[in-house]
Amino acid sequence: TLMQSQILPSRSALVDRIALQFEYVQNLITLLGPSGLGKSYLLETFITDKYNDFNKAFVQVSARMTDAQLMSELLEQSFRAPLIDQTLSLSDNFFQLVKSQNCGPCLWVLDGGRHISDEMAADLAILAKKSPTTLYILVASQSVGQFSDAVEIHLEALSIAESKQLMGWY
Repeated sequence: TLMQSQILPSRSALVDRIALQFEYVQNLITLLGPSGLGKSYLLETFITDKYNDFNKAFVQVSARMTDAQLMSELLEQSFRAPLIDQTLSLSDNFFQLVKSQNCGPCLWVLDGGRHISDEMAADLAILAKKSPTTLYILVASQSVGQFSDAVEIHLEALSIAESKQLMGWY
């Protein structure tokens, strides 16, 4: 997808709000809202414009993706050539890898959160709490209450004025 050079004021404010949540309170944030409100675009903003000194992993989770595939994607984007033990959970692999190579602060961005299994959601919540390194996890989903202890941010539809502004850019 082509990155927009501009971002609407309400969306820009939301990006700042999420960043503040990460910095002060919470390592796991779910961005909620029905399809078509621009969740994916907001996620891209985090990957391209925020946390430039962080190791970033971006995964588009699909209905076909297994937990093992999701785990591999996240770890391969966060560590150099990680040895992944498929018999261990994501969090156990992460703790082991952090001991052998310092990955620095990490930002994991997951789109399509409703396809994440309950086990994986629980494991991501554990990592958000107990990671030995800074780990921010941002998930876009349509499912409320999927992660225990996540800050849930609901994406509102654009105002008429912003919708017109957006259309004017194209």
